[in-house]
Amino acid sequence: MELNTKRDFKLPITVVTQSDVSRLLYDLEKIEEFFLQVKVRKSGETLSLPRTSPGMDEILQVNNLNLLQEVDRQRLKFILMTIRTKSPVIHLSFSAVPNQKFLEKIVGWLRINISEIMILQIGLQPSIGAGFVMRTNNKFFDFSLRQHLNKRTDILIKELRKGVDP
Repeated sequence: MELNTKRDFKLPITVVTQSDVSRLLYDLEKIEEFFLQVKVRKSGETLSLPRTSPGMDEILQVNNLNLLQEVDRQRLKFILMTIRTKSPVIHLSFSAVPNQKFLEKIVGWLRINISEIMILQIGLQPSIGAGFVMRTNNKFFDFSLRQHLNKRTDILIKELRKGVDP
């Protein structure tokens, strides 16, 4: 089975990090366990399908998948495992925890312009002040206030001296 995301699969923007993908795989494992128990149990016993997370509900709806169908479950498992192991990862560090809507906007842009299965890894670096630091496998970008001020220390000192000198 080969993954062709342009035609076959759409990853919702609410799936931002590798942890989100792992949670989806965990949900899928619970569903698989349920169907295994159905095969083992006696026919008179009642079982209820485990509840799925909102993320799983969204991925099922967007991709028109049905967890009652084994083919769909196997396909989804293959796709999620592929995303977890092979998707491009961008590491973003902020000075504070960014809210989910902000991350979804970033992921939306990255998935349109870079890769449909782009995943973020979010980190915290309080020393950066404001802005963020971005790292990929072979690039590093520092868009932090700390870096901006370090580049302009001479101007900053000059302006501070103006305020102190009469």
